[in-house]
Amino acid sequence: MIDWLRSSLKLVRRYRAVFTGVLVCVLPAAYLMLTTMSYSDNHIILSQTIWSDFTGHYPLIRSFSEGYNWSLESPTFTGELIRYHFGFYFLAALLEMTGIRIDIAINLLSIIGFAGMLLLAYFAALRLGRRIAAGVTAVLLILFNPSWSWYYYLHPDHLGLKTVQDIVTNQNFGSFGPYDNHVISAFWSLNVFLHQRHLAFSFLLLGLVFLFMNLKHSRTNKAVAIVLTLMLSWINQAVLMVLFVLLGINIIEHILHKKNWAQLTFFVCTAVAVSLTAITFISSSAISGGSAFKLQPGFIYYGTEWVEFPFVQGDFARWLVYWILNIGILPLLAFAGFILIRRFHRPAGKTMRARLIDLLRQILVLERVPFVSAVIMFIIANLFIFARDPSTNHKFINYVIVVWSVYAAVFLVRLLTLKRAPAFIVLLVCVTLGGFFDLWPVVNANRHMLADIEASDTAVWIKDNTPRDARFMNVTADFNPVMSTGRKLFFGPQYINWSLGYDTLGRLELMRQITRGTQPKEFVCQIAQHYSLSYIIVTKFPDTYLETPVDLRYFEDNFVKLFSDSSDYYRIYDINASCSTSDPP
Repeated sequence: MIDWLRSSLKLVRRYRAVFTGVLVCVLPAAYLMLTTMSYSDNHIILSQTIWSDFTGHYPLIRSFSEGYNWSLESPTFTGELIRYHFGFYFLAALLEMTGIRIDIAINLLSIIGFAGMLLLAYFAALRLGRRIAAGVTAVLLILFNPSWSWYYYLHPDHLGLKTVQDIVTNQNFGSFGPYDNHVISAFWSLNVFLHQRHLAFSFLLLGLVFLFMNLKHSRTNKAVAIVLTLMLSWINQAVLMVLFVLLGINIIEHILHKKNWAQLTFFVCTAVAVSLTAITFISSSAISGGSAFKLQPGFIYYGTEWVEFPFVQGDFARWLVYWILNIGILPLLAFAGFILIRRFHRPAGKTMRARLIDLLRQILVLERVPFVSAVIMFIIANLFIFARDPSTNHKFINYVIVVWSVYAAVFLVRLLTLKRAPAFIVLLVCVTLGGFFDLWPVVNANRHMLADIEASDTAVWIKDNTPRDARFMNVTADFNPVMSTGRKLFFGPQYINWSLGYDTLGRLELMRQITRGTQPKEFVCQIAQHYSLSYIIVTKFPDTYLETPVDLRYFEDNFVKLFSDSSDYYRIYDINASCSTSDPP
């Protein structure tokens, strides 16, 4: 045993950088994913902080694993193709189809993605900063975002936290802009990677593609990069766009340094070509909703009323203050690291053109390409929007923060080597304090239980008695029994469908006409035939989901009731049987 311990310690010392990286990257990833989503007694247990997005991701998974959705139809807005990059959730569905429980399937992919992203950042900072401390610092900067959100936690007009116990037991985000009318946005905390489990996974794929494209002496590496690009095209097309910007700068770097740029260009073009299938599908499925791409400068600095900072006036001033509050001094630290990683010399050349090319050649070395790509993506995110909701540009800024954190870590650790430990500590606190405060609402969030199939008599009946591709007209917001079985909904989560560009207002008005009970049965039959709807699901106590009173008697008098649960809460009616007869049942 002693000999084994000695040999293990030698191995750890020899590969201490690897062991340290695994420790600081895998453990936080596993903790965050497993504590925000678990499973018990046939219920999926979800953190309150990830509840909303899960209502869109859950039916995607189940539409493949429990339903039949090879036509790639939206499971929450039947009759339309999927407009969401669903690749991550399709992988989770494949794992569930092999017998792996749904939470394990999602968490496994989530841990791989988040830990993998952190490991790439760790090793990048390790190489650029030449110290393990640089890698660890980069991970800390990513885990604890650089915003000034601490202002909202400590200010008496907001949360007004006063003691350490108040901070570590807090359950509320200090700022969740633009949704709570505060300036600091909700998109920089760890919660964004828990909400959107595919985001970190897509950043991992992006980093691996860049790595394999730049490994030398093997076409196999390039082939792997192309396959990973194909995966990324179905998992996150916004990050795919980031990848193409990154590789475009990579090609320019090869040209400037007279590397084999033609070969790299060929493989990059091949990667673009294999991605066209996913790009074409998502683009074509969104045609009916119209193009959302347009010039709209400023990201979302205008998304709030600036009630806490009324003295900041003017568009440019508000835009500048917005980013100071949201990303703090991270850009300055990152730029300092960008300068430090390789010495600049005075541009050589007799002409202005020659000196400019030499300067550009110094800027665009391989180690600096990611930083430049982050700058370009920051500019793009502040100029254009690519979806109906401008907030979706947060993915670009998340990429920027991850990349800049690596370069900022290089600068911070250089301070340590120069024996400037006080400066290191002060600056590190400045760029992690907001993230420290944002951690506790994630850790302390309430848990909600979502009934899985076996926990619901209604879901069991739907699974056993309806076709896997069945479509439901839902006259209630309580439609989980349908979602859990992978059957499709006529009108699912409204905000999610609106943000994807579906005509939610048109369909909402259609549903209002039905639920008021003033239309003849033939009206419902025509709609059902047009959208291939076979069932209606209602609840005993209608909610305000459709923003209009629901006439339950109308459904009782006009449609054949197939099922009601033991408490008569859920009621399911057969549209086909009802519409095949001229008389009410």
